[in-house]
Amino acid sequence: NKMRSLPSSLLPLLVLPHLASAFTAHPLLCSRALPRGPSSRSPVCPLSALRASEGGSINRRFAFVPYGETWEGDGVSICADGLVKGTSLQLTHWTGNQTPKEYKEDLSTEICLRFNAMNAGKKTKYDDATITNNHFDTDGIMSVFALLHPEKAEEHRELLISAAAAGDFQEWGMDDSGVMLDIAVEKLAEEAGSDEEAYRRIIPRVGELLETLEERGDLWGEGMREVEEGMARVDDGTVVVDRLLGEKKKVIHAGGEA
Repeated sequence: NKMRSLPSSLLPLLVLPHLASAFTAHPLLCSRALPRGPSSRSPVCPLSALRASEGGSINRRFAFVPYGETWEGDGVSICADGLVKGTSLQLTHWTGNQTPKEYKEDLSTEICLRFNAMNAGKKTKYDDATITNNHFDTDGIMSVFALLHPEKAEEHRELLISAAAAGDFQEWGMDDSGVMLDIAVEKLAEEAGSDEEAYRRIIPRVGELLETLEERGDLWGEGMREVEEGMARVDDGTVVVDRLLGEKKKVIHAGGEA
């Protein structure tokens, strides 16, 4: 993944409860002040080509593989995000991946969208593949959704990418929708007792959520209020973020340090 070095003053998402756990894995965060634009590499695919593919020969399914275990199922398989041993093709940005060079992108969601675009209208051995993942997060479920429903994913490609970037990189896109979708997905996942159950519950709901996101304040409203409150604390100086040696950060609150 390409890491973006930012001034420490532009790291407000660090202090937000919703995103605090993700910070430990992704020390360089982006704020609304530095929006993520559309990918310069991911080709946009004509929907007509994807309709021909999805309406014709594509018949993929999803199977969750617990972290550290190997996929031992029959037939062709694709690892969408994460790293699942034993799969036929990797479409993931995880360290140590073997994603083919022609599909490489920053996010696994972008990689899967690129795979769709480059194979639209073609018959491939992956048309009936089993899609696998070994963990649940927004980039993971958007990657899986993109491979299961190429046409719908292409219709909402920038929203999928923005949500995945919010979840994995803590980036705030050109508008609020990516952060809203990431929060909504995490809210839905709270109802599940495991990562596997989260996929089972949420995959069937992603398509509708993409269409009705603005109306689903019940899913993202509380999280967005936390985001706005955190931004306000940075703006008024209640919280100050300083860069220390290496990639570590110090967050200074009004009453002390954290």
